[in-house]
Amino acid sequence: MEGVRIKPTNPIKTVSIRPEQFLKENKVQQNGVMILDQKGATNSIGLLNYLLVLEPEDYGNVLENLRNHKGSLSLVAGLVMEELGFPKESKEYKAAKEISDIVEKEKSEAAYHSPDHTRDVALSVMRFARLETPPLEKKEMGILFLAGLGHDAKHPGGSNKFKEEFEKQSTTTIEAATKKLEEEDKRLIDKLILSTDFKENVPTTRKNYIEAMNAFEKRGSKVDKELQMKALLSDADLASSVAVSKKLTVRNSERLARETGIAAIKENKGMLGFVEAMGPVTTGARKSGHVSENKFIAVELRKEIEEQKGWIIT
Repeated sequence: MEGVRIKPTNPIKTVSIRPEQFLKENKVQQNGVMILDQKGATNSIGLLNYLLVLEPEDYGNVLENLRNHKGSLSLVAGLVMEELGFPKESKEYKAAKEISDIVEKEKSEAAYHSPDHTRDVALSVMRFARLETPPLEKKEMGILFLAGLGHDAKHPGGSNKFKEEFEKQSTTTIEAATKKLEEEDKRLIDKLILSTDFKENVPTTRKNYIEAMNAFEKRGSKVDKELQMKALLSDADLASSVAVSKKLTVRNSERLARETGIAAIKENKGMLGFVEAMGPVTTGARKSGHVSENKFIAVELRKEIEEQKGWIIT
């Protein structure tokens, strides 16, 4: 696997990182990523810090490379929770490990809605949340990550036949893990997962978030944290695997085609439709960079799909 070139902030100028480095616990210092700077000095940065400084194409490459590592969802879950400040003995850390194990055990056969999609969303919602304004507290970050891990725990592929069908199945599937949390936290995780129903709930969340942020920016009005978390999760769910980079967007389009059939891609425009219509709304997603170019990606993707893949988008 080739190293990934990134340019983080000083004092590290330019470094080369192999994504598998943070997948081997015995080679991770303080749950971080071992890196070598230009002077040959070894540094360790957290996994979330590492993902935060990656350029769009490199970030997409990391997500794609993680697909080659069995059990990476559980390992990533542990690394993220410790970096957020939840020790291994905490209820939150144990819940994260249990949820990820449940998702891996379920092993959805869906080409797109798989444990890989779960990992993409869980990591991306953290990437977004780290840049969100107003910022989230530690506990809120933990709950948001847990919701990201469990949001498609029982997704068989395709689309809901009725409101919150797969989302409710997912909350039930991870209940063995979430019931050990504080009741208030469990309820919030369930609400966040239910909010990811693309057709029924996401449009309302996005609309309400935009209105709330306008009030915050103009009058300093308080932003409801639950609404903020729902918007971040929907942005991650819709955009993390969609407008990460041109290469990954095309690959995920192909996966969605296998899951739903080419006819569905033609009718709904698949990932292209997401890229064109569902640009990010949260401040964190917009600041992250890899979704800010979604219009450019959409133009390039449309050309590639129509000319190279032979799909006619109407």
